[in-house]
Amino acid sequence: MADFYAGIVMEEGPTIYQFDDVQVDLKNFKVFKAGRAVHLEPKAIKSLIFLIEHRGRLIEKSELLDAVWQDAFVTENAMTKVIAKLRKTLGDGIKEAKYIETVPTRGYRFIADVEVGKENVETGARAISLPHKALEGDSSLQIGGKLARLTRRVKRVGWRSLLACTLLIGLLISGYFWTRQSKVPVPAAPSATIKSVAVLPFKPLVAVSRDESLEIGIADSLITRLGGIKGIVVRPISAVRKYVDLEQDPVAAGRELSVESVLEGSIQKVDDRIRVTVRLLSVPDGKSLWAEKFDNDFTDIFTIQDRVAEQVARSLKLTLTGEEKKLLSKHNTDYTDAYQLYLKGRFTSSTHTEERTRKAIEYFNQAIETDPNYALAYAGLADAYYGLSELYLPPKEAMPKARAAAMKALEIDESLAEAHTSLALVKTFYEWDWSGAEREYQRAIELNPNYAMAHEWYGWHLALTGRHDESIAEVRRAQQIDPVSIDINWSLGVVFYFARQYDKAIKQLQTTLEMDSTHRLAHFHLGASFFQKGMYEEAVAEFEKEKLLAGGHLSAALGYTYGVTGRRDEAEEILRGLKERSKRHFVSSNSIALVYTGLGEKDLAFEWLEKAYQERSELMTWLKVDPRLDSLRSESRFTDLMRRVGLTPWNERAKGKNYSQLLAQAPPNNSMQRTRN
Repeated sequence: MADFYAGIVMEEGPTIYQFDDVQVDLKNFKVFKAGRAVHLEPKAIKSLIFLIEHRGRLIEKSELLDAVWQDAFVTENAMTKVIAKLRKTLGDGIKEAKYIETVPTRGYRFIADVEVGKENVETGARAISLPHKALEGDSSLQIGGKLARLTRRVKRVGWRSLLACTLLIGLLISGYFWTRQSKVPVPAAPSATIKSVAVLPFKPLVAVSRDESLEIGIADSLITRLGGIKGIVVRPISAVRKYVDLEQDPVAAGRELSVESVLEGSIQKVDDRIRVTVRLLSVPDGKSLWAEKFDNDFTDIFTIQDRVAEQVARSLKLTLTGEEKKLLSKHNTDYTDAYQLYLKGRFTSSTHTEERTRKAIEYFNQAIETDPNYALAYAGLADAYYGLSELYLPPKEAMPKARAAAMKALEIDESLAEAHTSLALVKTFYEWDWSGAEREYQRAIELNPNYAMAHEWYGWHLALTGRHDESIAEVRRAQQIDPVSIDINWSLGVVFYFARQYDKAIKQLQTTLEMDSTHRLAHFHLGASFFQKGMYEEAVAEFEKEKLLAGGHLSAALGYTYGVTGRRDEAEEILRGLKERSKRHFVSSNSIALVYTGLGEKDLAFEWLEKAYQERSELMTWLKVDPRLDSLRSESRFTDLMRRVGLTPWNERAKGKNYSQLLAQAPPNNSMQRTRN
């Protein structure tokens, strides 16, 4: 059958396909459902016919693009949008497809039983011109129809007119492509290749109707797309999240973020319509490099993102590999409802509180219910469960759920850097699969060199295994990508602390607290660094601040410090409090073990460390590098514990040195040892 892609359908018998209550009328190029004609754009009908004709076979995305769109330049997103509308019109299921099955990352398969009808015609084949309405708005179909009519005219007037017809065909084709190209605004070319860009949260055109999750979410989606390009540094969403003020000067924000260009946009969603205006600005001179306006159905949001990402790459004069071009137009769902739920999940989980993290899990699960093949939603779910682990849920309850979600995300899309990072966190902090975790971190960075979180957590991984120089370099790389990230600046202080470079740790953590004085863990690690310097009053002051920011919860670090400095009664009071709290809420056994360590009660410390091991406490991964545990390192029980967690005992690196030479004496009122700076 099948040259209907050129504007006609050659029919050799079948003129109707029927499945369930759906009829596809090839003769009139129409689709009926339950006896009523349904409105579908020509590309959707062509896609449906092509899938039906190849029913039962997997049709790769590239094959469908070639068959339906031919030489027109479109992204995969245009195709997936057509398939999504087609499914919706036909009443096809999302979870359990009845007609069109999606094969994640590959393509589609038509799976319904089809009945083929024939018309009783005299000739075995005849040409059926597409209706005029079917051609409206589709210039490729119009050209195909004109070519067919010209071919028939040639047969009537004879070959003497062939040359004239050929020239006319050439003019038609040239006019078509000139028309297409004239619709594309040509971006202003920067004088030199730009190496860095920040995408700011979009702003509402009307302040009273703002939707922050959508404003930040669109920016995050564009950051993810552009982040896969190796030739440019893209500031992550954590770096730009604070620039949500309606009066924010985009060029000033670009200077603060130390980038050469900045993308800003405004957005308004009214019912099912969305209006978007975007501008790409040069930070040094404030000049516009490219600007465009969109007024589309909200279902076209993915097409808008494709267009923006493509134009930004073109405006910045970036040379893209074939794989980078694919990533630039990639999205993870065809369903705008699922996309909005995912954006709400990411926005809600950004505050890291228990209540909001649990709410984020609800959003991610709703997104997955809407689109079971939404890999990013599974990655978000994995991160949310990891966020609950140890702080609010036992690791054995939270981490298997995090692992299952990360694995499902990778099953759907192996090229997702976020999912590899999520799985790496599980392997590091729960499974203690150090080599497996390293592979996942490296794969994430390979897929997205601009993914700051992958660099940050890989730095933690290296620190916990004692590879301190590599660790510091990796977190510094994360800091280069996202210099204003509070968490990354805190992490740099932590890896200095683990490397026992306490002066650098103190300086870096104080810098972090200048950026955000409410960062609880920065106070904690600053206190720990002060303690290792023998600055006990300063340490206690920081631990008290950390306790206050934690809602007044008992502080094991404070109990440890009291034990070491001879304030035994206060340490034991905290110990009793931790045990009492553990009856109502999860309290890591590692915390109780730490207080016993400070009190010099080694047997009890090991008893609770063994319980922490059974709990698979995240803090067991600190065994190799935590200086507070130095008084236990000479014990064979400690060596055995480290080996079971998959870590090489710290003193094995001493290569024959006497262990006592590596540690200094503790304060006179405590038997434990501590390191000097």
